[in-house]
Amino acid sequence: PLPFLRAFLECERARREYLSAPSRSRAVALSALWKVAAREYEACARRYRTLHRILVRLESDERTFVMSDMFGYRSSYRYVANFLDSLVKNGQKLRKIADEREQLLTGVADTLAKHPSVEDLAPLKEGRMEKLYARLHAAEIEGGVSPFRYGDIIETRGPFRYTLDNFDGAPTERLFMFYLLRERSTSRRILWLDAVDKAYVHTLDFSKMPDGVTRGSYATFVGITREEAPYWYEPATYPYNTRDFGYWTDIATCVDRERRPTLDRRLLRMQKSSLFDCLLGTCAVETRAMIAHLIRRRRSEMLQSFSMFYDLLTRSYPSVFYLTFNASVWRLPEKAQLLGGSFGGMNTSSYLSQSEIAMLPQDTIANIMSAARLREARGRAQGWLP
Repeated sequence: PLPFLRAFLECERARREYLSAPSRSRAVALSALWKVAAREYEACARRYRTLHRILVRLESDERTFVMSDMFGYRSSYRYVANFLDSLVKNGQKLRKIADEREQLLTGVADTLAKHPSVEDLAPLKEGRMEKLYARLHAAEIEGGVSPFRYGDIIETRGPFRYTLDNFDGAPTERLFMFYLLRERSTSRRILWLDAVDKAYVHTLDFSKMPDGVTRGSYATFVGITREEAPYWYEPATYPYNTRDFGYWTDIATCVDRERRPTLDRRLLRMQKSSLFDCLLGTCAVETRAMIAHLIRRRRSEMLQSFSMFYDLLTRSYPSVFYLTFNASVWRLPEKAQLLGGSFGGMNTSSYLSQSEIAMLPQDTIANIMSAARLREARGRAQGWLP
């Protein structure tokens, strides 16, 4: 929703100008920009909802459609549609609030509705990586698993423990590392979280089509041989593995609270946006990767296996772009529902057990962690990547 995000940034610039030197003219300008941002939010939400409706009818039966994420959360189309409706309703609520603020400024009203209270975030608890996961994580960084392939680490925090629902179907304490990186190609700062208490490594299917493209619904492993990388590593925190990014913003807020203890704690926990620019950078990296995958599919004649609807669900990141985590933007009393309507558990049939991973020799681990770099190089050499 770029029109909304641009308007949102303009509002923030105007708000800071007003706070630096309050005046009626600046207050009027800020009020007008709030109204523009609210209109753009609703308009973008409506377009986003319409695109979902079109794609599900082109590619699936909305009455029977069910999507399962990596960890086993299921989302029916009705569940998705309810969330999309809530985006539109939130846009309407924002327009109403913007009108109320204008009325307050012009003297039509003399008070505003009280903002709902927001629970404080519990501080992050220190943790300790087991030797196996410390070894895997070091190899992940060295091998260039995204985003370490594209950026230089400028800040590291962790390991620390945080409780979330996303991976296990119930609130479970997991261990994380937090990074800020600077992209070499753009100098943009990006945020990255890594879960470092469990590894997801699965076997690869090396049956081939005549043109050498890996057979299957997704041409992921083009150009890699069994000898080079018999397994594939899947970070639990890849943004497309779960549709709810809330845990990223919660953790980033807790980290920033430690980084900058003089920040207003109440506003910090309400908005959870002090590292929002870095999170947008993460989404930009992931969007670029998605485009590269699409180009490879087209050039390797695998587009027939691509679902526009599935990619819209998993790679459009509405929990970030529509600021569902920010209590100043998300004004509905109920939380945004993105995680899934039910939990069926993860399909682990193709994944190695943690004990099997522990038995892998170091050179095999190094090959696994550098497989993405190798795939990228082979794809570019074969003309499947830009």
